[in-house]
Amino acid sequence: MTKPITVLIADDEHLVRKGIRHLLTQQQDFRIVAEATNGLEVVELAKQYNPQIILLDVRMPVLDGLMALEKIQSLNLLPKTVILSGYSDFAYAQKALKLGACDYLLKPTDLPKLMNVLTRLKEIIYQEEKEHHEEVKLKIQLSHGLSAFMEQFYWQLLDNQLLPNEIAEKMQILEIKDEKAAVLLISLDNCYQLKIANSKEQYLELCLKIKLFLQEFFGNELINIPPVIKTDEDYFIIINFSSNHIEIFQLAKKLKEWLKMKTGESFSIAIGPELPLINLSASYHSAVSRMKQRLIMGRDIVIANDLDIQEMESRYPFEMEKELARAIRFGDRAQAQIYLNHIFDRVASTGRFNPDNWYQLCFHLLEMGYRIAQELNIIQLDSMLKKGQEISKLTTETDIRIWTSNYLDEIIKKIRDSKSGPSLVVKKAISYIDEHFAEDLSLASLASHIGLSPNYLSQILKQSTGKTFLEHLTGRRLDEAKKLLKQGYLNVSEICYKIGYNNTRYFSQVFREQEGITPSEYRKNIR
Repeated sequence: MTKPITVLIADDEHLVRKGIRHLLTQQQDFRIVAEATNGLEVVELAKQYNPQIILLDVRMPVLDGLMALEKIQSLNLLPKTVILSGYSDFAYAQKALKLGACDYLLKPTDLPKLMNVLTRLKEIIYQEEKEHHEEVKLKIQLSHGLSAFMEQFYWQLLDNQLLPNEIAEKMQILEIKDEKAAVLLISLDNCYQLKIANSKEQYLELCLKIKLFLQEFFGNELINIPPVIKTDEDYFIIINFSSNHIEIFQLAKKLKEWLKMKTGESFSIAIGPELPLINLSASYHSAVSRMKQRLIMGRDIVIANDLDIQEMESRYPFEMEKELARAIRFGDRAQAQIYLNHIFDRVASTGRFNPDNWYQLCFHLLEMGYRIAQELNIIQLDSMLKKGQEISKLTTETDIRIWTSNYLDEIIKKIRDSKSGPSLVVKKAISYIDEHFAEDLSLASLASHIGLSPNYLSQILKQSTGKTFLEHLTGRRLDEAKKLLKQGYLNVSEICYKIGYNNTRYFSQVFREQEGITPSEYRKNIR
């Protein structure tokens, strides 16, 4: 189990310390080691506890926050420091960041924003701990001072977490011009095979070396150059500010060859469109989509835009993959098999697939199924890697199709047995019935909306709730009918059409079967 991150709170206001203490005591990943009420205490407690994070108010008695931070830096302590201040002074913020602070928040402290900052710093700290593996001897600190603040800023842009005014403020602090930028997405072509062939430590070491090589290529020792960002999907991200599309493409080709020379492995790079920083997330997601075209085009390539794939039919079926993922998540075997067959048929029809492409597609779908199961806490990484070892033994397209189908079916079975996927379906189905009961709603239309087969939806509704689709729909309609009958504003015919029936006699018959009396008698009894 990972040890909690140690935190020192430094603020002379009791209510501020109390609020932060209440926030962090509810988080298992953080542990408060001490609290300081003045700058001198901060320095002494930092020496005593060497906390990993310091929440530091800049306006404190005895010694202000900046002076305390300077003394802490002189002691060769390197905590991740978050500045808290009631003064919106960019020059002040820049000085604090240059002294080693990782972020700057205005008071009164917005606790949700503070939690977001702390969560990001926690991830950086955990990553640093991995990077200090003895064999790698990593010499960089990704989350120190301005570089950490810059990495967090760009990651928030990629993840679309910031409002326009927050982007403008952080760009001013970091002295970043409002220019267009493109996302370069770098990926090992054989990442899953390498995971299987190596231990976790060996694969981690390779990833860290790749990051170092990227930093060497781009000269990342300069503080104003965007950092190299690694995602959970084993992608590396570079943000490039060149406005010349040809220059970016040539740069990516050189980078691909550089990495191949340094590691002996092949890489592919996808380039997102050049967009203003405020829209950097769109460039990132476009690059992710383009990277999937590697499944058809092959490995060791640079994909600059969609025009690199000439025929429309040769594009990778992204929408079909989304439907496959949804069917897996909800445990629908029949729909999953249909979508999987469509994907295989679509990519096979291009005529461009060789054995490496098939293996790559197989690994891609393997990872997609694994991630869904992992999100539902059903399967562990080791089981995926062990299962993936079988892929290299497959020799024909038919074997790959059968193997992939069987593997995904195993995941679907685990999801169905755990009730995690079906419970989501049931909640979604009942919610949709509640909102659309007055429409011409059928089991088929409901199943189509959710993306499942009618038979499977009918089955899990009955198993999970004890009621059929029709019983849920009828119950909801009659509940609404009784409410309208009590109000007395509408006659029976008007109520009939308002709740989704188009035949008053049929409505009265259904009402009598459920309630034992007609709608008119029900209203009369209430009166």
